[in-house]
Amino acid sequence: MRLLAGVFFVAVGLGQAAAVVYLVVWHIYRPVSLRLRGHTATARIVRVEGSNPDPDTGRIKTFTAYVDYTTRTGQRVSAVPMSELRSGNYRPSVGAKAKVVYPPDDPGKAMRMSWPGTALVCVCVPVGCVSAFAMGAWGVLIWTGGI
Repeated sequence: MRLLAGVFFVAVGLGQAAAVVYLVVWHIYRPVSLRLRGHTATARIVRVEGSNPDPDTGRIKTFTAYVDYTTRTGQRVSAVPMSELRSGNYRPSVGAKAKVVYPPDDPGKAMRMSWPGTALVCVCVPVGCVSAFAMGAWGVLIWTGGI
């Protein structure tokens, strides 16, 4: 039984470590890197598509906003899909403005500027690291009979 419990906690710790790596690469490195080397623009939402309706209420809670903007060099970029916006009952309005950041060499790959989301991940990553280490260490201690 001790071996099984130890293996379980080690596996949970490894799973948490994998989740932390995913968060760091996808939700921190990519957006922060783009914000540091990218250009910003004020975009206008031109279309909004909804998906994934709530099965109980039928309300759509996931939206993809498409935006138009002009780059620093004057190039007009049209109908760029922003990442999905999960925002409860809030639906982005056509015509609304949004700050975007884009790579200068590929303006069609813009993303919405969202420091609160990045800040939340920055808080979760250290907590996840400590938790992953603790779960793994606890599992090893149980496994080896140290507890």
